[in-house]
Amino acid sequence: MPAALQATPLCFTAPPPSVQQWNRHRRQALPDKARGGWVAGAKQPACSVAGTTAAAGAWPPRCPITMTVAQPASRVGRVDTTARAVAAPPMASGAAAHVAASPGMTVVMVYGTLKRGFPNAPLLTNSIYLGRCTTVGAYPLVVGGDWYSPYLLASPGKGHRVVGELYAVTPDALAALDVLENVGVNYSRELIDVVGPRGEVRSVHTYLKVNYTRELARGECLVDYQDRRYVPRTERARYAVPPGCMAASQASSVTVGGKA
Repeated sequence: MPAALQATPLCFTAPPPSVQQWNRHRRQALPDKARGGWVAGAKQPACSVAGTTAAAGAWPPRCPITMTVAQPASRVGRVDTTARAVAAPPMASGAAAHVAASPGMTVVMVYGTLKRGFPNAPLLTNSIYLGRCTTVGAYPLVVGGDWYSPYLLASPGKGHRVVGELYAVTPDALAALDVLENVGVNYSRELIDVVGPRGEVRSVHTYLKVNYTRELARGECLVDYQDRRYVPRTERARYAVPPGCMAASQASSVTVGGKA
């Protein structure tokens, strides 16, 4: 690199720059021989996410970015070198835990079929994954009912500290979750304290089952839900008898037979 050039962070503020904005800043910051442009789909420099380096990817950037480019020493200071975080889209890594939720978003802990890899996870496709968490207090997390649903019972102090996932959700996504959980009838959305992915304690929303049977309350309490028996609503029509109901009936028959 010529002596007249030096590497200087070229930082953009939210929202992420468009290809045209990047090209304009690049033309202003670089000498004629070093000038060039970025086109849609081209590779970009590695970007920094909360102190970690992410691999280079296609434009536009999908994470907070600090790009280092060569510019003439005489031009240093002509661009904004004040780094500011850019809210990222959903990420599948712990780095997303360092991205603060945007104003108007609600942080929710999910613990069952809304977790990644489970049937209801698509409802959170456009939400921001913030990482795993653990409840500060103990709660009974059980599996039961006709469709083997997971339930976090509104009975704090019983059970175990529960492992879940944190998401920052928009008002529309929150409304969809409220409908799924039938808030006001089966569930109550309440604030609870959790330990976040960086060891921080914070209050977040979660869904607690408020009307449950004694039988459900006697179920095995889980720490981290991984049960795969849950039947999504879209698949229930093909069952003449719910699998949970059938299993309970069979267990009752065995008990009665044994006593006889």
